[in-house]
Amino acid sequence: MPLPRISAAGRLHTPGGWVEYVVEGVGEPVTVVGHGLAKTIPETRPFLGGTEGSRAYLHFRGHGGSPLPRPPWSRADLVAELRVVADHTAATRGVGVSMSCGLFLDLVLADPARFERLVLVLPPALLDEPGAERPALARPHRTGPAGLGAVVDALTDAQPSWMNRIDPRRLAATSMARELIGRPELFDCMDALAEPRPGFSLDDLAAVEAPVLIVGQEDDRAHPLAVAEDLAAAFPRGTLRVIGECPSFAAYTRRIGAVVAEFLDAGAGRAVSA
Repeated sequence: MPLPRISAAGRLHTPGGWVEYVVEGVGEPVTVVGHGLAKTIPETRPFLGGTEGSRAYLHFRGHGGSPLPRPPWSRADLVAELRVVADHTAATRGVGVSMSCGLFLDLVLADPARFERLVLVLPPALLDEPGAERPALARPHRTGPAGLGAVVDALTDAQPSWMNRIDPRRLAATSMARELIGRPELFDCMDALAEPRPGFSLDDLAAVEAPVLIVGQEDDRAHPLAVAEDLAAAFPRGTLRVIGECPSFAAYTRRIGAVVAEFLDAGAGRAVSA
């Protein structure tokens, strides 16, 4: 597979510091892309498939080459980083993966017309919703010195059960656990994302008129399917796509990438197919 064509790269200043960004591809439309916790641009790229135009990726603070400012800081700081990159690149479409889904929600809550199309891949629990619980991933870190095994177990248990029957998934969980233990400040990201949105209701998303695709997964404790279903129902033009069991994790990301690309590049009224 040929390497993606990079048309721009560098640093952008935000109210809380600077962030690293990369633009791949040429021309319009431009899609701004956010990654998950402890993930990077290369790990996020497969979720986009072969979308048209350009893709603007960023590394949120503490990820990739973006520095982590001293605390305290808030979710608003993360949202500001996303907004700066989206505005700088004139992005008209957005894709959030896991952690960054909530940041895209904040953008469209503030400006419902910000994107022409929006995709939220594997949205995690909305911790400011009544009765929501903090993800299990955070608990080993909070209950004392986090042993590698405890974090690996939490990461593995959060995955759909079928993923733990294929590929060396525990090896991948171990790699992520080492990253989290080596950089415990990343858990500050989780604290910031857990901050309540004053007065937030899913009904507020009714103001977003653009087509929105929500990609969910069954049997996923970190990204509950019920959250994806609620979000898809809350957007007036929301579409839910549930990704089922795949023969490998690589096939899983390719399937998501194909669905995302089709949705982003589809004309109005076209259905999303498998």
